[in-house]
Amino acid sequence: MRIPLQRGGLPGIRYPRGAIHWPFTDQLRGPVRKIKWTQEAEKAFEELKNAFTTTLVLQQPDLERPFLVEVDASDVGVGAVLLQHTGERGGLWPIAYFSRKLSPADRNYGVGDWKLLAIKLAFEEWWHWLEGARHPFTMYTDHKNLEYLQTTK
Repeated sequence: MRIPLQRGGLPGIRYPRGAIHWPFTDQLRGPVRKIKWTQEAEKAFEELKNAFTTTLVLQQPDLERPFLVEVDASDVGVGAVLLQHTGERGGLWPIAYFSRKLSPADRNYGVGDWKLLAIKLAFEEWWHWLEGARHPFTMYTDHKNLEYLQTTK
């Protein structure tokens, strides 16, 4: 299973926690029953512990610097991270994370639509930082088909 935002290139960008804990939340659908502790659940639990203890500390946004938004999606969920370059430490540092598990209806969409949904949800989540910002922000996604958005009027 591919999990969104599983990246090695940018520091601190990890997969969204919503995609990690799906072995637990999937068991909450339907009639009330005990949660089965499986090997998959144990692995998810260990990944959650690791994600909570190793993720970079979030930085306060600097309104004098441009924002970068990176989004990704899979058949499990969508995720995004709001980033900024930091002058004194160098590199990209996270300002905020966002993730959401796809609903059964969302899963009927195609891959390109999942990416658009991730972009839409990221805008809704961080509109107060992005709208009217001093500098234009940069959006990163890994889906080639979305390039047409740059030329659409």
